[in-house]
Amino acid sequence: MAPTLDRFIKKHEGHYLRDPAVEKLTRGDVTRAIDEYISLLDASSDEKEIHNIIKENSYFFYGLMRMRGQSPLYSKVKLGNEYETDFLYFDLSSFGPDWKLIEIESPRANIFRKNGDTTAEFNHAIQQIRNWHDWITENLSYARTFMPGIRYPYGYLFIGRRAELTPRNKETMKRISYDCRSFAHIHTLDRLTDWARRALHDMKGEVGGSWTVPLRAFSHKDLLDRQPTETFYWLDRDLSATTADMSAIHLQEWHSNDYPGGEGRAIDGDEDLGY
Repeated sequence: MAPTLDRFIKKHEGHYLRDPAVEKLTRGDVTRAIDEYISLLDASSDEKEIHNIIKENSYFFYGLMRMRGQSPLYSKVKLGNEYETDFLYFDLSSFGPDWKLIEIESPRANIFRKNGDTTAEFNHAIQQIRNWHDWITENLSYARTFMPGIRYPYGYLFIGRRAELTPRNKETMKRISYDCRSFAHIHTLDRLTDWARRALHDMKGEVGGSWTVPLRAFSHKDLLDRQPTETFYWLDRDLSATTADMSAIHLQEWHSNDYPGGEGRAIDGDEDLGY
C-alpha cells in the first residue's frame, strides 16, 4: 500500500459505521427472519408486513447495497408532499454519490395477467419510479438538501413471485428490463430471500455479521437530521474530496478481505436479469 494511501486510511478508518446489533446478530436470528419473510410471501401478506421485516433487517439487501460502505438504509423517505419511497440509500462512486430509490410491492401484486399482459399494479409501480425521477429533476435544489449530490437517481422495483413467471413471462421481462434499464431494475420479491441467504452464508461464525451497514433502517427524519453522523462524514468528504482522497476511499473498500455485498459482486444466479 502506498504511504499516502496508508496514512489516509489510518486517519479515517474510525469513521466507518459499526453497529452493535450486527455484531450481536446470530445465524439463528437470520434464519428465523428468512423463514418469517418466506411465510409472509407465501401468505400473500400486506405490503406493510413485508416492509417492516426488511426495515428491521437490512441484510435483505445484501446483494444490492455496498454492505461495507458508508450508507445505511433509510425507510419511508418522503419526496415533498407527493411521493414516498419504501427505502433509499446511496453508493459512493468515482463521480459522487449515486442515490438508489426502492419500491416494494405486496406479494398480492402480480407482474402479469393470465393473458400475458402486465398488470395495473406493475404498470403503476413502474410509473411511480418515473414520477420519483421527475420530482427530483423538478425539485433538484430542495432534493439536495437531504440527498446531497443527487442528480440521476436509480430505481429498484421488487414485485411478484418467481414461481409465477412462465417461460413466456420471462421472455417478456427481458424486454421490459431492457426498456427500463436507464432508470430502474426489476426483481421479484424472492430475490430478497436469495440475498439474505447470502448474508447468512457469509457469516464467519455463529455470532456477528462482517458488514458495517447498520441492521435497522433509519427514518426520513434521520436523513433530514443528517444521521448517522458517520454517514454524512463520508458523504461530505465524497462531495469535496480530491481525486487522490477518493481513490483511497474506494481502495479501502475494495481491498478489504471480507468485503460483502454490492451490485458488482457476482451472487449465485445473479448473472441473469435477476428475477
